[in-house]
Amino acid sequence: MKKTILLFLFFLLLFTSCKNQSGVLNINQVIQNSNEIVIRYSEKMKTFWVINIPFQFEISNNSDETEKFVTCSYIYNNQLGRHSKLYIDEGRALIRNNQNDIKTIESGQKKTYVIYSQHIIDTIKYNKTFFKSYLDKVKGRNEDTLLVGTLEQFKSKHPQLVKSLIEGDSLNFEFLTSENKFKKPIKIPLN
Repeated sequence: MKKTILLFLFFLLLFTSCKNQSGVLNINQVIQNSNEIVIRYSEKMKTFWVINIPFQFEISNNSDETEKFVTCSYIYNNQLGRHSKLYIDEGRALIRNNQNDIKTIESGQKKTYVIYSQHIIDTIKYNKTFFKSYLDKVKGRNEDTLLVGTLEQFKSKHPQLVKSLIEGDSLNFEFLTSENKFKKPIKIPLN
């Protein structure tokens, strides 16, 4: 009898430890990327008032099933955050995605996405003097937006501004089950 029980436990342990890892997703932020920060100029205020920061991430589907990616929400830690826009990285171009469209990621596939956050700049703390070099560039071009380098480049020039904008922020990823019900969201803090 003891041998039968031990044999049963052995096979039970063997089969449960060999269980397929279905539903394994990896989401990684890509720190070094070529996506540029955009600052927006207000003619009325005569300064920059909004900054759009790109965050690139890769979703790897290591499961045996197709995963359904629904949305990525940017969670702002402060009240000065607004909308965010999601893009799929198609190599040389970013293609705008509707946040709530179902995006499929096949088994064994990896897809790269970029979300642009939108932060309202504290124009009292970061005034015209702070943005002088950028103001000169935007006025000469007669446009209301200016590309100011990657997040790494901008952070090295203006660490306090970047910290005040993104400290405590995170991304919230939502996926659907095969029955089209929401799975538990995956929250990723930003670096």
